[in-house]
Amino acid sequence: MRIGAVVILLPCLFYNQALAQSVNNVRQTVYEGNLGTNKITFATVKTNNKNGKNYEAAHYFYDSSRIDIPLLKANSDTTEFKELANDENCYWNEDKDNCKTKGVFKLALDGENISGVWVNSQNHKQLKVHLKKVATQEYKSQYTISDYSSLLTAYPTNENGDTIEGFYLKDAYQSRILAGELIYGKSIQTTQGTSYKTITDKQTGVHYILLDKLPDKTIKQKVNESLLNNFYEMKSYAMECVAFRAKEEKPFYSKYGDWENYSSKVKLLNQNLLVIEELGSTYCGGAHPNNTYSHTVYDLNKGEYFNGNNYFNFYTPDPEDKNNLIETDEYSELKKELRPGSKYWIRQDIDAGLLQYCTGDDMNYLEFSQSFNQKGMILSLEGLPHVSGACMRDYYLIPYKDLTPFMTDNGKKFFSKELEK
Repeated sequence: MRIGAVVILLPCLFYNQALAQSVNNVRQTVYEGNLGTNKITFATVKTNNKNGKNYEAAHYFYDSSRIDIPLLKANSDTTEFKELANDENCYWNEDKDNCKTKGVFKLALDGENISGVWVNSQNHKQLKVHLKKVATQEYKSQYTISDYSSLLTAYPTNENGDTIEGFYLKDAYQSRILAGELIYGKSIQTTQGTSYKTITDKQTGVHYILLDKLPDKTIKQKVNESLLNNFYEMKSYAMECVAFRAKEEKPFYSKYGDWENYSSKVKLLNQNLLVIEELGSTYCGGAHPNNTYSHTVYDLNKGEYFNGNNYFNFYTPDPEDKNNLIETDEYSELKKELRPGSKYWIRQDIDAGLLQYCTGDDMNYLEFSQSFNQKGMILSLEGLPHVSGACMRDYYLIPYKDLTPFMTDNGKKFFSKELEK
C-alpha cells in the first residue's frame, strides 16, 4: 500500500531524508455548483514546469458518487476540457489519439465564477454548467509534471520531496471529494481518561481510529487531525479502485479493492502512547495484491508521530558525516541478542525454511520497525515487498526495564509508569 505516512520503519523514527526534484509552482481553484441538475465540485490546476512550459488541467466529481473524473484541456487557446471514456490507458498515456471522448466542458469565466455547457460527445446533448468559486490555493510541488494527468497528482511537497503532512484533510479539493457520512463505533476505554472510537465511511466501508477521550484536548485534536488524514488517504485508494476500473472489468477483490476489509486495531492506548496495528491485503490492479503489516505510533505528549530520538540513545551523529546517524555501541550490542530463541524472541508459528529466510543473511539488510505494547518495545518486519510478505510479523519483545540503559532522562520520565511495573 501507499500510506507512507503511517508505515514507520525504524530509521524513519529517528531520521528521514529524501532527494528533492525540480520545484513547480501550482495554482488550484475549486468551484462548487451544478452540471444540469446534478451537484458537482470542479477544480482547475495550472503550473509552469522548470522549462517554463504551461500545463493546465481540471477534474471534477459528482457529489452523489465522489468519484474523481480527470479532464484533459482540449487545446491551449480555449477553456474547453475533454472528459475521456472510462479507460485507464487513455487517462495515463500521453497519446490520446485513439481514446474516445465522453463529453466536453465548454466554459467561460463569469467574474470569479464559471458558466458554460457540458456537451455529450455521442448525442450532442447539452447540459448547463454553473460553478461558484469556493477556494484557491497555491503550493510548490517536486513531482515531475509532463502532462495533464501528472499535473493532477502533483501534490504539494515539503523540502524533502514528501507530500506535506495533512494533505488529504487540508487540500481544498481532496478534502471535499473524500468527505462523506461517517459511522461512529462505541467508545472503548483503555485507561483512566483515555478512550477511542472506530470510524467507518458509509460509502466505502473503509474504517480507522479516532481518539474519543484524552486529558489534553489540544493534543487530542492534533492527533485526530493526523488520524483523519490517514483515514482520508485510505479512502482515496478505495475510490481510485472504482474510478480507474474499466466498466466491463469484474472486481478481483471488491468494488473498493478490499480497502473496506483493511484492519486497523488499537494495540496500545494510554496517556503517553497510541499504537495502531494495520493489516490487510488490497488489490486495485497489477501483478499481485498489496499485502500490508505496519504500526502507526503516536507520542501523545507532543501530539505527533513517535520519534525515538526524544527518548532513546540508539543512534548518534556520524562523526564523518553529521547528516547521517549511526548506531551507538550499546545498541549494536543489544542487537546481538536479536536472534531466534533468544530471551527477546517471540515464538513464530512458521516452518523452519521460512524462519531461516526471514531471519537469515538474506534479510539482514532490513531494519526492524519499533512499536510498543504494555510489556515493552516490539520489533517487527513490516512494509516488505510482495516476494517477502510472509516475513511481515513481530519478532522480538524487549521489556521496558531492559531498555532503561538506552533511555534519556526524558525517556525515563515518559516510560516511568511502565518502569514501575
